[in-house]
Amino acid sequence: MNSVRDIQNKVKSAFPQPLHTAVLGVPETISIVKDQIASFDSVVPRATGLSVTSFIASPSSQSVTVNGGGFQSGLTVTISVPSGGTSTLGGTQITSVTATSFGIAITVAEAGNYTLQVNNPNGQQSTTFGFDVKNVGPSITSVSTSPNPLVTGQQGTVTINGGNFNPSTVQVLFNGPGCAPCTVPNGVLTTKTTTQVVAPATLNTAGTYNVSVQNGAGTTASNSLPITLANLIPAISSTSPTNAVAGTFDLTINGSNFDSGAIDQVYWKATGAFVGNGTILSRFANQILVREFMTGATAGTYQVRVRNGNGQLSNAVDLTISAVSPAISSISPASPIASASNQTVTVFGSGFQSGLTVTAFFPNNSGSATLSGAQIQNVTPTSFQMIITLGSRGTWGIRVNNPDGKQSNLFQFTAQ
Repeated sequence: MNSVRDIQNKVKSAFPQPLHTAVLGVPETISIVKDQIASFDSVVPRATGLSVTSFIASPSSQSVTVNGGGFQSGLTVTISVPSGGTSTLGGTQITSVTATSFGIAITVAEAGNYTLQVNNPNGQQSTTFGFDVKNVGPSITSVSTSPNPLVTGQQGTVTINGGNFNPSTVQVLFNGPGCAPCTVPNGVLTTKTTTQVVAPATLNTAGTYNVSVQNGAGTTASNSLPITLANLIPAISSTSPTNAVAGTFDLTINGSNFDSGAIDQVYWKATGAFVGNGTILSRFANQILVREFMTGATAGTYQVRVRNGNGQLSNAVDLTISAVSPAISSISPASPIASASNQTVTVFGSGFQSGLTVTAFFPNNSGSATLSGAQIQNVTPTSFQMIITLGSRGTWGIRVNNPDGKQSNLFQFTAQ
């Protein structure tokens, strides 16, 4: 049975203008009201068409007009989705209701067959009206890179313009040398809208790559457009220092086109023989800082090159290595015995070269003598033995003379 409020609402719907019972008798008015209420209760909605004839799956809401008849203010719409389940549209999602049409705001995020059913406030329902939603894949209209072209082994960015990109799932595919494909996933993309995607990319092999996108793994990929990855050759413009003493030192290499795998390579200039490389401390596209370990290296001219990770080798730049001056730190025994006979004294220090001589200074500035040949034995960079006659007590001095002309400090000791 209808409640008083239900009857009031039905009367208002049936009679948009007030009745004038002064013109119509009361019995006639009651009869008309009964007829109108019965008519309201019997109205069955029917959906016969939609303003959109071809739906594209989209996560965004779309405005659609439903055409038909028997529609009442306050109606709702039940939508059945392809994957199962239903949703009901009502309130502000329903607009501009007339007896023959109304508007709905609907989201069709998946492709497939949908149905629509109109529910009038009088309890009457329409038959279901079916419509299809297609899943149109993404498409690409242009691709640009920074830098242009991309450089092997260096991270750059790829900007892709087009349409139908799903910001929540879109990912970028690279097909080319060593990539079949290489994928930049959605979470790494720095920009992702329905019309533009920006992806960081580091590719290691020069050549042409075809770039495409897809709205999630396993979905149909878009058309592809090519980009080029350049195999740039590294170039050295300068080094610092250009002269160094044999030992450990830091070398700065300035230039261009150094990739993320670039290393230094040192060669002996006279023969072109490879000597070795140092430890990279920092690396940029235009500068490398490397620690060179050249203790004991032969004095002379070397050449420095940069080898990129892709195998490309730069020009050569000269590096002059000077011998280390010898240095005496101690002797053994520390205080030898004065004697008219030869005795063996071991000298410790650094920078000693084969063929060295020793200048011995007598006590009280009474003269000097040079030890050489068989008087110098078992030479290593850090020690040697000298055969010396310490004929008098007092303070003696020795100085090492390397064959390259370098001389050590004056080392003094007491003969007892």
